[in-house]
Amino acid sequence: LLGEGAEKEKFIRIAKENKVSERVFFAGSFPQNELINYTAAADIGLALIENISISYYHALPNKLFEYIMAELPVISCDLPQMKNIVEKYKVGKVVNVDSIEEIVCAINELINNENKLLEFKSNCTIAAKELNWQNEYQFLQKEILRFI
Repeated sequence: LLGEGAEKEKFIRIAKENKVSERVFFAGSFPQNELINYTAAADIGLALIENISISYYHALPNKLFEYIMAELPVISCDLPQMKNIVEKYKVGKVVNVDSIEEIVCAINELINNENKLLEFKSNCTIAAKELNWQNEYQFLQKEILRFI
């Protein structure tokens, strides 16, 4: 797990309590420009945002797009904007973030089904060609020029 924060000690404790601390590595923080190397080395990206405010409800975090650009199948929460991207481009699974069982099931399904994992990776490659800043820039430029 990468990063620091208030939850890190809790996660370390949970790993010890569940006797999996030898399989969970807490790497700490890294500069932004190095994160993509770690992201690309993973098998699955977790984009599990809790619905704690209207802003979060409509969130479309950069992390989701980083996973797609890294050809990393995504397990996403079912918030509308994120769900829409994951389902439209078929780049992963959508789960209820409040259901640990559902999250675990989705992870197990992907790590135990190489064909599904490869299908999602392939779909990420296709989605990355559309979901990028160059395309967004062109779209925004056209929209702005309509009003000038």
